[in-house]
Amino acid sequence: LYEADDAGDKPLTGCGFAVLGFGCSHFDTFQNCPRLTDKLLGQLGASRRVQRAEVDEIDADAGDVSKAKWSDAVAKVIKSGK
Repeated sequence: LYEADDAGDKPLTGCGFAVLGFGCSHFDTFQNCPRLTDKLLGQLGASRRVQRAEVDEIDADAGDVSKAKWSDAVAKVIKSGK
């Protein structure tokens, strides 16, 4: 995928994606992987169907809310067939 990105190719055109990141904000790299994944998928032509959500294990209540909102949004996209 990185080679395609470097070449400016868009091999994921027509694909949709949704990213849910889990992590711990005690670390400097908190949410780097989901953020970079979200960015790369977009650069390769895929369409974000749902806004990326980030869950921090430090705040379980907020994480539960984020997961629920994200999963509801994903279910809505799937049911819509888009």
